[in-house]
Amino acid sequence: MRKEGKQMGFEWSFVVLVFIYYIGTVVNSLTRGRINTALVSLILMLIGFWTQILPDCIIKKADLSGLYAILNLTILVNVGTTFHIRELKRQWKLLIAAFCGITGMAVLVLGVGGALFGREISFVSFPGLLGGAVAINIMHQAAMEKGLVELASLVILIQAAQGLFGIPLIGNGTRMECKRLLKIYRQEKAVIQKTEKSEERLKWIDKIPEKYDNPFLHLLLVSFFGAVSVMVASFTEPVTHGIMGMACVGLLIGIIARHVGVIARDPLRKIGIMPILMFVMITVMRESLVNLSVQDVLKYLPPLFTMLVLATCGMGLFGVLAGRKLGYHGGILTAFLFGCFAGYPLDYQVAMENIQIMAQTPQEQQFLEDQIIPIVIMGSIISVSTTSIVAASIFANLL
Repeated sequence: MRKEGKQMGFEWSFVVLVFIYYIGTVVNSLTRGRINTALVSLILMLIGFWTQILPDCIIKKADLSGLYAILNLTILVNVGTTFHIRELKRQWKLLIAAFCGITGMAVLVLGVGGALFGREISFVSFPGLLGGAVAINIMHQAAMEKGLVELASLVILIQAAQGLFGIPLIGNGTRMECKRLLKIYRQEKAVIQKTEKSEERLKWIDKIPEKYDNPFLHLLLVSFFGAVSVMVASFTEPVTHGIMGMACVGLLIGIIARHVGVIARDPLRKIGIMPILMFVMITVMRESLVNLSVQDVLKYLPPLFTMLVLATCGMGLFGVLAGRKLGYHGGILTAFLFGCFAGYPLDYQVAMENIQIMAQTPQEQQFLEDQIIPIVIMGSIISVSTTSIVAASIFANLL
């Protein structure tokens, strides 16, 4: 058990956390997205906790819970507004690629991993490697209830470490797809912009007079649909055993609301608060690092690293191979498939940062977002919000 760190007030806790995040954005820009803000903040905060330069309570002291609650309420609806239903209909083959990738991961993690480290380690690892706080919680509780304290620690370690693999993979895949799409966009710019404008004219919300179109209108709408999503999810989540939770419901309501034209596309970005919410999201997620010691990492490093490599190979070889056969390019497949290693909304933030770096104009950025973000999010939703929960429910009973 770690001792409570030295005290630091709200004001300096907040300043230090913003500074850490800022360092991450600088590194991200200098490396053109190859080293992501989230990865830098993870490493800096882990070092800070281990050396006790950062107090254990720094994130609690910064009191970001209110902003984090707003993020949870609005972010999924916001992402849903970026989806195009016609495009989703055309992407059904991605589901096949995801299924093949998950199957490949299961074969290597449960088969090879189980042979190397034992049945129990492979069982607790597989659902966690698919991502998702719900799946992690299920496996952690199952291990604790059966007295497998060390395995419970491994589950938490997987949650903290998989981003080290997922963030670079998603970022690299996004950059590859950006390069491909930008070449197309710059060659067929006039045709693409004309299509975009014709689609936008169909939306009622975008026709509101400018004097009434202010940030509070969009904050009101995205918050309203967020509240509706929470209400609906409170009924669907227990019935579906967590599969139709806030992640799926919020995304679905955002898609429908945008499709019928009662909410703007990407309203949080229109308001201008998305970067602040991303900072809050990344920072609050790092609170679990406090309980992760150097000894824990060293002890579980061999099985942890091996399982991550096996999962990466299984998802990459099986999923990418199937996706290429179905006509998709390697970049978007990589960003799509490895959403499980970062999860929503971290995969969203990684993809967005790389898009912002690759795009040279606001029009290019919007085009890239429309083409890439829905697919990246769909990848994490498939693995994190559905498959991981089903897998966790099965393997928790097999421990």
